[in-house]
Amino acid sequence: DPHYQRIAASLEPGWYRFSGGAVSNVYDWQAGDVPTEWVNQFTGNNRSRFQREQKLVRGRGGVRFDDYLQFAAATGARTMICFNAFTDTPKSAGKMARYVKEHDVPVIAWELANEAHLFPSWFSGGADYVNKMRPYAEAIRAVIPGAIISLAVSMVQSPNVGWDEALA
Repeated sequence: DPHYQRIAASLEPGWYRFSGGAVSNVYDWQAGDVPTEWVNQFTGNNRSRFQREQKLVRGRGGVRFDDYLQFAAATGARTMICFNAFTDTPKSAGKMARYVKEHDVPVIAWELANEAHLFPSWFSGGADYVNKMRPYAEAIRAVIPGAIISLAVSMVQSPNVGWDEALA
């Protein structure tokens, strides 16, 4: 929507995060979708939350990375990529890095696995998280050697001291 792009550009955004938030933990950037088999790898409240996110994404006809890139370019914003390091693969992270490099996308950082400390069934702690993120970081840096990789610390409102100490 060109009107929305003009309004957003008037705010002079420095950057946007894509795909952003909880949905990024089950988002397939290549398909622009939230695959059911990825959602079903989660249990309880997380699965329910991701099922709601899936309905929102599908209700919009998908959320395509190219559409986002067009929007970001039109508003003059750079990008922070929130990469799905839960259910997507390091190979896919490398492919995305190649894509952004080939298309000159101004990426300020790569966040790996949004709010990972909230998923103890996926990561037993900060050290386990770092070890599981290493292949993603290596795949990205194989394409973009200077890429800034952002790891998930716990949130101020619910600090996980053990997690944060392991990251440090």
